[in-house]
Amino acid sequence: MPYIALVVCLIFVAKLWKVDRAASPGLSKALWVPTLWFLYSATRPLNEWFQGGQFIEGGGGGVESGNVLDRYFLSILLVIGLVILNKRRINWPQTIKNNAWLFALFFFMLVSILWSDFPYVSLKRWVRTAGTSIIALVVLSEGDPYEAMHAILRRTIYVVIPLSMLFVKYFPVLGVGFGRWSGQPYYLGVTLNKNSLGEVCAIWMYLYIWTLVWRRDKKEGAQAVRGQTVCELILVLMTLYLMKGPSGYGATGASYSATSIAVLVMGLGIFFTLRHFKARLAQLGRWAAMALVGYAVVAVAMNMLGTSLISVVAPVLGRDATLTNRTDVIWDVLLPIAWQHPVLGLGYGSFWIKPVPNLTYAANEAHNGYLDVFLEQGVVGLILVALVAVMYFRKARNEFPDNFHWAAFRMSYLVMFLFHNWTEATLLRSTELLWNIFVLFTVVYPKEWTGRVDDRLIPVEEEALSPVAAAPTASPARETISALDSGMANALGLQDES
Repeated sequence: MPYIALVVCLIFVAKLWKVDRAASPGLSKALWVPTLWFLYSATRPLNEWFQGGQFIEGGGGGVESGNVLDRYFLSILLVIGLVILNKRRINWPQTIKNNAWLFALFFFMLVSILWSDFPYVSLKRWVRTAGTSIIALVVLSEGDPYEAMHAILRRTIYVVIPLSMLFVKYFPVLGVGFGRWSGQPYYLGVTLNKNSLGEVCAIWMYLYIWTLVWRRDKKEGAQAVRGQTVCELILVLMTLYLMKGPSGYGATGASYSATSIAVLVMGLGIFFTLRHFKARLAQLGRWAAMALVGYAVVAVAMNMLGTSLISVVAPVLGRDATLTNRTDVIWDVLLPIAWQHPVLGLGYGSFWIKPVPNLTYAANEAHNGYLDVFLEQGVVGLILVALVAVMYFRKARNEFPDNFHWAAFRMSYLVMFLFHNWTEATLLRSTELLWNIFVLFTVVYPKEWTGRVDDRLIPVEEEALSPVAAAPTASPARETISALDSGMANALGLQDES
């Protein structure tokens, strides 16, 4: 029975990828490079698949340990990505200018290796993390960056969710893990832990609902291709099953990813709020500032009353005020260490290599992305991360008049990502799906297009063209070429920036 299920699952995945090709007919074959990169970031490291026995939460070296197989695989993808960008004649000065704070952050991470205790390991990790921008630029230089972003997310989900369901139901030795100390069972699927699986599920549920709204609001185009609606509905049912966590295997309590559920609800709430106030988004920057001030006032007031927002929100999500030993066992130990080097930190990628004194909880992250950055990059790193977030916000805000739905998607994801890093650590981690999406949405901005697609060098998958897309009367291709010509002119400085 398990192997029959495996065959059925593979057929279903093949059908999903066929649906994806029909839904995105004009994309180049080069997009498979970022697709493989994203699939890697959404699943386990390659070496993990060759380890025998039941998966234990907190076991092994984790996603940041590194190994030869993964290193060669990612290095090959980065080299191919650079070759593609070179053939597409990417305008690097303009690219760096358009993403100045992101490259400044990468540069500071590189410099911080000088005071790292393990500079060679730190350098390898920096190459992977900074290399995410190369993958993002491959997407940017596609003829239709929006559709390229959509396709990458779909392709990743179309593989991860069905295979995770297969592993959970029929290969539990691979798809179900147990807590090292508690023995609590968790659904892992093809990911490394329940939080990673929860992140993929949350992204898919958001993308699915966003796509439904997008198709409904569009006056023309944006229609589901044949079979897509049924296949995606099946994926939704699988996702809901995976998100609820196991009730068997000796489970004694809630074993779902509460953070992923919280960020999903938050992201959808922000998206529908933006959609409702679509006509009044000119004041979005002011609203964001007011929201931050309001949050600070409420946090201070609750602290004076002897409570906190965490104490109020955690029980709603089925968690205690310590966020499953984060605040007392992990954060209380790490904060004094971080304050010993508050300005520049301990150097990128160096802190979790050796055991942490007095930390009794098995972990290879702080379960707080900002605390991880503070430990390794200090206040300077936190400021640069904040500036990257502001740059992201401005890009998404400026995109509202021309492409509301994608701007709202990116704006909602920014809040989801920043909130998620309050209880999990995905900032500056190349093997985390959420970080890769964040960099993708930060860099990809068609108004700042910095390259061009040469079909003679990067052939388009013509066999995937639908009859409608191949019709001589179709106009999107001409509009795309016109937009690319305009973007190229901007990139080369041949016309003034608007």
